[in-house]
Amino acid sequence: LSLPPLYSPLQPPKRSESFPRPSMAHYAAAMLSILLDVARILDEHSIQQTIDTALLKDVKSVASASSLVLQLAAKEANESNAVRDGDSYATAQQHLISAIPRLSAVVDQTCHLTQGSTVPQRLANALLPQYFPSCHLVTYLASILPGLCESVATQPASNDENKVSVLEELTKSIFSCIDGGEKTDDRVSVASLVSWASQITEESAIPTMASLAYGTPDINALSGSLDSYDALVGSMAGANNGIRASNDDFALVEDVLNRSLNR
Repeated sequence: LSLPPLYSPLQPPKRSESFPRPSMAHYAAAMLSILLDVARILDEHSIQQTIDTALLKDVKSVASASSLVLQLAAKEANESNAVRDGDSYATAQQHLISAIPRLSAVVDQTCHLTQGSTVPQRLANALLPQYFPSCHLVTYLASILPGLCESVATQPASNDENKVSVLEELTKSIFSCIDGGEKTDDRVSVASLVSWASQITEESAIPTMASLAYGTPDINALSGSLDSYDALVGSMAGANNGIRASNDDFALVEDVLNRSLNR
């Protein structure tokens, strides 16, 4: 199995060209975007049900593997003048290959809670390829990570110390990789990920959403496309089954879009 480069310098294409294929860093950031939103949704539903331990283990494993790939990509970018480390590439490849099926399992197990798709997936389904015609799906999902972190950080957190927070466990898994494997026993919040996500995506050459757009899309037009997509999915699957998003849910998607475009 041949995977793309660990890191690729960011070189915006000419108007008639497409963006280069995603690097492994793009895949890692894209997986974290989806995983972060799944964790948010699991926390919202944890009041009614207990989080399965195997599911939580998969979430933490994917978070660790993805953040390690991003760390390796950032390291390679910082050492761009040196000879590329084959061991780093092999290590990143191993982490990525192990994380992809685990993420798929997490998404499959939570699809009844995500109403068919996560916030990053809904943005991609609604806005690609009309507004981002030259952009690869994985690169677009990767560009959402910092904005999603910012948006989720503004959501009210649970104060119930007896409940396991999936977002908190995900954050701990990421910081244990950043801190060289040291476990974090203290309570943490996703707000602590905001600066890390912004820095790591910049260092690993993941483009901003605005740089991926064709021209300068009008935010009202983008919101209209989101609403139309939501209505279409609701009509196809049956709004009575809860597919149509709530006002709060739709507001979150719009907030992530705005934050992503304004970076």
